[in-house]
Amino acid sequence: MPSTFQALAVALLALLLGALYAFDVIGLAVGVVHDVYREQTIGAARGMGVRLNSVPVAAEPGTGSMAGQVVLTEWSSGFRAWPGMEKFMEWVSGEHGTIRIIGSCALSLAHAGLGRAAATILPGKYNSWDVAAGVIIATEGGCQLFDTFGPAGDLPEHGLLVATTDVADAVWDAWSRSRS
Repeated sequence: MPSTFQALAVALLALLLGALYAFDVIGLAVGVVHDVYREQTIGAARGMGVRLNSVPVAAEPGTGSMAGQVVLTEWSSGFRAWPGMEKFMEWVSGEHGTIRIIGSCALSLAHAGLGRAAATILPGKYNSWDVAAGVIIATEGGCQLFDTFGPAGDLPEHGLLVATTDVADAVWDAWSRSRS
């Protein structure tokens, strides 16, 4: 099945992402995402942190507030809002944050791992190959990982949220409430 970009023949955007990931007996081990717009390669390996163009980086410490922060998300299947999306967006707006959809699950997750976004929510069904590289970048960047039931391990199967530690509990709580 073609990606959205391929199906719509958006050639430039089809090159937006090159993702590589590897599992070992413990789980997700390595992930690499390439962002052609910024000409940056973002990578992580379990226990080794995040690298940007081969240089180790650390995410900026959070502010403890959603004010001025970005939450990234993607549409659910069929290019539709996910259940509770409007309610969640109202919460983010009320906290003086904003939401963006960039069209790449892995790159959205990688941005959280770099500290460019306070959180990334992928609430619906997704393919592991579309999120695995971004998940390890986010977790190695210090983000907390959740699924729809709460804190999660390696690669959740029931939607996922990564968030910087300073806002993780608040974002997960808001996401959880928005779905009920």
